[in-house]
Amino acid sequence: MMSDKFIPDANPNRDAQRRRACGRNKLKKFKLPGKNISRIFGGSLKNYQIYTPKCADIPQIGDRSMDTQTIEKGFERVWQMFQETDRKFQETDRKFQETDRKFDRQIGELKELFKQTDKRIGDITGKWGRFVEGMVVPGMIAMFETRGIRIGRLFQRVKVRKDGGETEIDILGISDAYAVPVEVKSTLSPDDVKEYIEKLKKFREFFPEYADRKVVGAVAGIVMESGADRFAYRQGLFVIAQKGENVTILNDSKFIPKEF
Repeated sequence: MMSDKFIPDANPNRDAQRRRACGRNKLKKFKLPGKNISRIFGGSLKNYQIYTPKCADIPQIGDRSMDTQTIEKGFERVWQMFQETDRKFQETDRKFQETDRKFDRQIGELKELFKQTDKRIGDITGKWGRFVEGMVVPGMIAMFETRGIRIGRLFQRVKVRKDGGETEIDILGISDAYAVPVEVKSTLSPDDVKEYIEKLKKFREFFPEYADRKVVGAVAGIVMESGADRFAYRQGLFVIAQKGENVTILNDSKFIPKEF
């Protein structure tokens, strides 16, 4: 029968290894009394067992087979974790791709909607432009005759392509001495006036047949935005707008048109 008394393992290095392995199990150090140990413990040493602390989670130092099993199990767990992580990454990537496809589809639908909206707005603007043209054309000959310009021919929506360039004139009045291009807008802005002036500068390039005419410009609109009428006046353009029930030239009698 074994006694409940114990002495520590005589190998201090093994004790240290076990303390590091188990952590929570602390061995109490005893100084062995050498030859007097049998007398101190009251008998032969063979009646005493050597106490070795046990650690449930970590294998005993020196048990190589247990270390190998633990390592293999550890690698197996790590591999399983990697596989699970890879599976989650693949699932996440699939969801991202699906989201991208939905997003691209929605963007495509929005682009198509904007395209249709722009077309409708363009159609409405074009109809308004033609409406304004219809208001200007009938009275244009009479209006400019009061300014000393006798228009003999009127053209609407004149398009010319030349050397890779293109221009369009909404209304073009031609007399023996003058060419009068008119830009028509339902709502005329200062930017519209600026763009039209650039178009007038290239008029002779697209219409060389009128090289001997004086080119004077005019703008027409129902609504004058941000002082566009005054801006056009200062740039030397005729300004045509509705006044009461009639369409007329707003420039005063002191106005002198600029020749382009």
